[in-house]
This record gives sequence, structure tokens and C-alpha cells, in this order.
Amino acid sequence: MPEIGEVVFASAGSEHTIFITKEGKAYSTGFGVMGQLGHGDGEDVNVAREIKGKAVRDRVLTWCGNGGQYSMVAGP
Repeated sequence: MPEIGEVVFASAGSEHTIFITKEGKAYSTGFGVMGQLGHGDGEDVNVAREIKGKAVRDRVLTWCGNGGQYSMVAGP
């Protein structure tokens, strides 16, 4: 994806998508009213934006999963 770089893992829920990049960063886009995008604001996101919360700060992520109103990311 040109906006975020090389994606090595992705998951799609019914209304949002999570991407993990080669560098181990998580990005999300889509419907976010329930906080499922991980940006802490409950806003919808049209262009994938990096998830920067303290739970993922300084972590290398390798996996993501999501459903209707939730998302998960994980690393080794």
C-alpha cells in the first residue's frame, strides 16, 4: 500500500481493516465509532492511519484480527 508501505499481514472485519507492515507497525481504516480502530477517538478513518497507543508503542507487531466491533494486534 503506497500510503503505509509493504503490508505483511492484514485482517478485515465487517466495517474496518487492520494492516501490519514489514516494520511491525499497525494501521487501521474504516468505521471506528466503537473504538475498534485503536486510535482512541471513535472516529471513522478513510485513509489507513498508524495505531500509536501506549499498548503498541515500541512493539513489533506480527498479527492482527478483527470482527464487527473489535480488533486485536499481537507480536512475538
